[in-house]
Amino acid sequence: MRPLVSWLLRLIGPALLLVFIATSDLRLLWDIIRSAELAPIIWSLALFPPFIIIKSWRWIQIMRGCNSISICRRPVRSIRLACFMAR
Repeated sequence: MRPLVSWLLRLIGPALLLVFIATSDLRLLWDIIRSAELAPIIWSLALFPPFIIIKSWRWIQIMRGCNSISICRRPVRSIRLACFMAR
């Protein structure tokens, strides 16, 4: 893929976020967040780091099983390989 196309694809997410923020009523969103129950928010924030750690560990195991590229070298290529092998 050409570098320009690659960078344009990476900019889609931030561009959509800016469109969402520009077209949203931020005061209404803030009122909704303030009126939300605190317990589920705390649970989700507390469980997020372990989830990411477990997910990372799982990908490491998948890549070791493929006997492919080391974990720190060329992560894009290795994830593509893992997706291809999963099909």
